[in-house]
Amino acid sequence: MEVITQKQEGFIQDVFLDVNPGQAYLNHYHCKSLGVAGACATRLLKKAKIKDRLDQLRQKVEDASVATVLERKQILTEIARGRLSDFMGEPITSDKLKSAAIQEIRVTDGDISTATVKLHNPIQAIAEINKMTGVYTTSPNVNINNTVNIQENIINAGERLQDAIDRLVTRIGEGEVPGGTE
Repeated sequence: MEVITQKQEGFIQDVFLDVNPGQAYLNHYHCKSLGVAGACATRLLKKAKIKDRLDQLRQKVEDASVATVLERKQILTEIARGRLSDFMGEPITSDKLKSAAIQEIRVTDGDISTATVKLHNPIQAIAEINKMTGVYTTSPNVNINNTVNIQENIINAGERLQDAIDRLVTRIGEGEVPGGTE
């Protein structure tokens, strides 16, 4: 592993503590402006030795009480796979009560005891798994020009549809029946 300079270590520490990378760069290097510092910080953050050191710091602060990515995926998968049929027909065991799929259990005692089980939404769990694994993103990376073009195309399609309806109404008014005979 390459040696990290004192300035780089200071920069890494600041970024690790959630200081804006441009400001972190200015804190340790001489630079003309925050904009230039931001560009320099971006280049510095792409270096393998800088990435490795940041990862090393992040691993040190992880605690056993914090769910790992794998644990979170397992919980979400359990929710996604949860079925009401898993809780019907036979007594609910303590293992089943520990299921992440369960959102709520309500027991009512009256003439007849009733247990109501409500599960978490599996679709939301699947969506979260997809986000975590990068299957799709929900970031608003929308090109305004494309949006405008799409809106214009929708408007143009609506106008063409209205023209076709107007022609059809005219033909019907003139006694023509499309596809039929008089």
